[in-house]
Amino acid sequence: MVGTRSSSRIAIESVLFNNDILTKIISLVELKDVFNLSIASKKYQNKVDEVAQGMLLASHTKYGGDMSKVSSVLEELKLLSAPLEFDMMLGRNARFGYVSGNRSKVYSTNSDGTHIWDLKTAICRNHIMTSGKHYAVFSLDGNVCYDMFYVWAGIVRPIDRAWGERSFEDFGFWDEWWHDDFLKEKTNDWEHSNVHYCHYSPFQGKCQWGDWDGAEMDEKQWVGGVRGHSFLDNGQVGLLLDLDEGTLSVYINGESKGVMKENLSGPYCWTVTLRAMCSMHTTPNAQHVGIERLPLPSTSVTGGGQLED
Repeated sequence: MVGTRSSSRIAIESVLFNNDILTKIISLVELKDVFNLSIASKKYQNKVDEVAQGMLLASHTKYGGDMSKVSSVLEELKLLSAPLEFDMMLGRNARFGYVSGNRSKVYSTNSDGTHIWDLKTAICRNHIMTSGKHYAVFSLDGNVCYDMFYVWAGIVRPIDRAWGERSFEDFGFWDEWWHDDFLKEKTNDWEHSNVHYCHYSPFQGKCQWGDWDGAEMDEKQWVGGVRGHSFLDNGQVGLLLDLDEGTLSVYINGESKGVMKENLSGPYCWTVTLRAMCSMHTTPNAQHVGIERLPLPSTSVTGGGQLED
């Protein structure tokens, strides 16, 4: 009996101390169960933390949250699978906010009939992407409204969180009023690309980007874009950010439209800017956008990224 118990223990330890097997276990089970495993003994904790650290490095994802509150590598790893959330809101007021408290979905409405051109911007500031491939889908829903719903979905440099504490009636990254302030936050890892924000506009089928070093943004019709689609009906804009290749590709309702922008490098966050022109409805979430992180699309993206001169 003693020999059997000893053999069983050796067999279990051979599994738990195999990095490949432990990586699969951590990927498949609830993290609370992995926590229980890690506190079984100090040597288990060290091994689990070692594997979790390797998984973090392989993800090529850096987080901009308050990591001083994260007490273990496993808690940091948990962030990797957490839903994307718009944790920075620029322009929050009665006409802009979360849909039913869901931080992955924001609405904008101008049902009071005033300031119909106000821009509202939300950022996934707690998810900073520095390398590797990342895919997010923006779900647009404006089908209960008969007016226009402008949306700009894309990426932006991780600006300081203090911006989220300020009061804005109108906020867009192309507004030259803020450019000098944005550039004051420039870090060394911005140096190799002057693309500091890049958006796809489904209403116009345009690529819009800027370097915050001039009064105008670069706005061009994108050949792969859906020209003139207002997305009054439900629709999805998928963005594939490949920081190994330095590209941003677009998927419309799951269909690949090709590479929209090249020469990207350094840190970026997902962002969306909304301009609702809903003057006929009073429903607070009449026009809204949700974001979801999904597995990388299986269709390889080639071509289709030309911009008109």
